Amino acid sequence: MKSHHEVMTVVQARLRRAGLPPVTEQCYRHWISRYYRFCLQLPWALPSGQKAAAFRTHLAASHAVTTRAQWQAGAALDFLYAEVLDKPLALPQGPKDAP
Repeated sequence: MKSHHEVMTVVQARLRRAGLPPVTEQCYRHWISRYYRFCLQLPWALPSGQKAAAFRTHLAASHAVTTRAQWQAGAALDFLYAEVLDKPLALPQGPKDAP
């Protein structure tokens, strides 16, 4: 598994290549970094879609993040999987409700 620094270096390069506004880059880096750290607590063999879904549920339940922030986190994960890992996620879009 790549280190946090290695992953974020690749993410930064892909964000720059995508030509996104700086504020979007910052937002995506934030959510991808949080997701990386969250995934360290999960079983290695868990499928990517389940990891992403668990993260989104965790945000809604444990941190009570706003709907807008959940959308931003979802967009960042979509970018991570589609543009960095080349494995697009097949998840329903939108915020999760807290359980």
